[in-house]
Amino acid sequence: MKLEEMFKKINIDRLLWIVLGALLVIILFHSLNRFFDHDEFATIHTSWKMFQGEKIYVDFFEHHNPFFYCALIPIIGVLGENVHTIIAVRLMVFLLFLLILLITYLIARKIFNKETGIITLLLLVSTFIFVTKAVEVRLDVPETLFALFSIFFLLVYFEKGGLLYLILSAILLGIAFLFFQLALFPVLIIGCLLLFELFKKNIYFRDVIIYFFIFLLILAPYGIYLFYTKSFYLYFQFNWILNMKFLLRFLPFDLLIQTYGINTILIVFYIVGLLFFMKTSNQRRLGVLSLGLLLSVFFVRHPYPQYLMLAMPLIAMISASTIYTIFKNNKALLFVVLILSFGSQLSWLAQGARNSNGEQLKKIEYVLSITSANDSVYDGEILFNIFRKDVDFFWFNVGPQHALETFKTMTDYNYDIYAIIDRIKPKVISNYHIGNMEDPRIKNHYVQSGRYKDLFIRK
Repeated sequence: MKLEEMFKKINIDRLLWIVLGALLVIILFHSLNRFFDHDEFATIHTSWKMFQGEKIYVDFFEHHNPFFYCALIPIIGVLGENVHTIIAVRLMVFLLFLLILLITYLIARKIFNKETGIITLLLLVSTFIFVTKAVEVRLDVPETLFALFSIFFLLVYFEKGGLLYLILSAILLGIAFLFFQLALFPVLIIGCLLLFELFKKNIYFRDVIIYFFIFLLILAPYGIYLFYTKSFYLYFQFNWILNMKFLLRFLPFDLLIQTYGINTILIVFYIVGLLFFMKTSNQRRLGVLSLGLLLSVFFVRHPYPQYLMLAMPLIAMISASTIYTIFKNNKALLFVVLILSFGSQLSWLAQGARNSNGEQLKKIEYVLSITSANDSVYDGEILFNIFRKDVDFFWFNVGPQHALETFKTMTDYNYDIYAIIDRIKPKVISNYHIGNMEDPRIKNHYVQSGRYKDLFIRK
């Protein structure tokens, strides 16, 4: 029996959904087992500090918007200070990941068709750069979720009209911004789209005004809170000025080359789709959004992989539509193309299985076991101190060319780790960014842990 004849007897749509289900199960186990990026620990630790009553930007350094940290506080409050809380937060993020897949499917089905919808999901969950970051505890995840919902309602508005859809889009975009200021890029791109449609006389000037009025209205309560608490300057200084002056800077070419190298099929069909297969107005708008978000990495000082998280679902939609249009009359070839796309991602699954979080969690448990709630800990890289007090306002990002060094170029902030350790007398310290462990303020009071060479315990 020929391959094509065999596929004619198979319900290909059902088969694709089964494959998607199997991949999601693998990703779930991957997310619960894989190592934690230190950004994830920093996110959870920030929430814990706020749970303890510390004021963000005032009592401790942070350079991101606060709403995801606030959202994690109830989990910490209920589950307490233990490694189970860390896993629970990862599980919560996986649920957000599933919601991202849901809205991605809804957009793809709305703008293209249901077949493109399922192919989009299969491409997305087999995209290394997306999945590895979308299951991490980071601000980009809720920002991506709400921005995608905003895009969905905006495209419905362009298709059907109706102020309700426009207002919903503006509200959701405002929420996305409150989670992470990187949402500034979809704000700017959507603003350009609205102005273009206004120029083409496809929408009313009133609608553009309403959109940005509602968007600013969503941000207003937090802005009022910042002014009321006299912390607006600190917010602006740490979240905007410092980030714009960050000493660490690199171009995104390596990131884009790596993305193409690992996800060649996805990117090739995306480019073909942009050039030849954007037929309707909403498809072209989706193309503009995807390309704008992809190119936005050239406008940040340090374009990390997670900065492509919002672009990838839109890229996957266009790529999936192109693949379906080309191979819809030959389902055997369609399935082969998808299998090749999955196969290129097997290496990251194997890598994730090797790099588990077991040792990380054991180290955190160890530090908790030898400290009390009143003890302070120095962990400049956020590798083990999740639920204990820090020794300084700058509790992380103290390495070369990072936040502390950047802030020193802006102010006369005094940071002497030896003097800090001598004054605070933390129970545990690491040797991270401490040049001289033989300094008497350390050598005379700390002994190396028998379990971890980078940890030192106060005598």
